[in-house]
Amino acid sequence: MELGTFATGILTGFGASALLAVLLRRFLEEGIKNWFRTIQQARGIVGEAEIRYREQQLSEFYGPLYAYMQGSQPIYDLWMNGKLRHVNEPIKVKFREQNECMLNIIRTKAHLIDEGVFPNELARFMTSVTIWNLYTSQQDGLPQEVAELPAASFPVEFQKYIYEKTEELKAELEGLYKKYGVK
Repeated sequence: MELGTFATGILTGFGASALLAVLLRRFLEEGIKNWFRTIQQARGIVGEAEIRYREQQLSEFYGPLYAYMQGSQPIYDLWMNGKLRHVNEPIKVKFREQNECMLNIIRTKAHLIDEGVFPNELARFMTSVTIWNLYTSQQDGLPQEVAELPAASFPVEFQKYIYEKTEELKAELEGLYKKYGVK
């Protein structure tokens, strides 16, 4: 074999190896880029789904319950302090209507509850307002023996739960907006 042919063969071999190395490097770089792009897309899809779910929880469940309680609290306080005696019956009608709206939200939107199990605070609320609604639609208030039942008293932990959960979800949603660059 001639020296020139041998040298050309070696250089060609090295050239092929170098070319193969360059191609392999590009293939790996593109594969890694595609992998990161896929991860980013999946992360975006998951992020969008989580944002939509949290928005739905706030707009259809926690937010309306929060608004009902915030809106009726001043009237309830005035009524309990005897300042609205002259409109006692219309106020009770209004509270019964609001209670029914809140019960309807809980019944129809329970799938939006943040916990894995139905919270006791919600069950207690449902029981107490149902009792209150039934009795106040037929008489002025609850009979003493009914009023003394623990299940008949309004559960203040319900109000606390709704307020805290609403504020927690709003903060979580704001964090998701920042994390995923929304709004």
